[in-house]
Amino acid sequence: MSAAQRVSRGFHRLAVFLAAIPLLIGVLFSLGTPYNVVTSELASHQAVLCANKVYQTDRDRFWKIVFAPIAPGHAVDTLLTGRPTVGLRELGCSQNDNFILVEDAKNPPEFSWWRRFGEEAGSGLAFAVIASLAIYGLVRAIGWVIGGFAAS
Repeated sequence: MSAAQRVSRGFHRLAVFLAAIPLLIGVLFSLGTPYNVVTSELASHQAVLCANKVYQTDRDRFWKIVFAPIAPGHAVDTLLTGRPTVGLRELGCSQNDNFILVEDAKNPPEFSWWRRFGEEAGSGLAFAVIASLAIYGLVRAIGWVIGGFAAS
């Protein structure tokens, strides 16, 4: 085996090792953070489904809660003001003072955990793969240059 081949093989091994580090870190980060985000969104969606169940089974109680005056000390989400909202705590669907739109309680939006997870994790995984390939290519290019000098 020539010196250039030994140098090339050594740089290939180094490139694989160095490219694996950001790939592993990126995969762990890209899967861990979206998991927490999407799981939190699933809990919120479950509360909306609970509100829908109350709407379907006990409409009188639902509408009384919607039109009841807001108790002092309860926070109202300022993004939802101007549109009818209902408190999840009053419906018995949450321990927090969260409010949702009445139309979301009447017609809950679709939620797919896997689709949302893919949306959240996809860009991070793509970045990790691109960064790893860039590191691999850079180290291999350095190896080819040095291997060319070793051959001469």
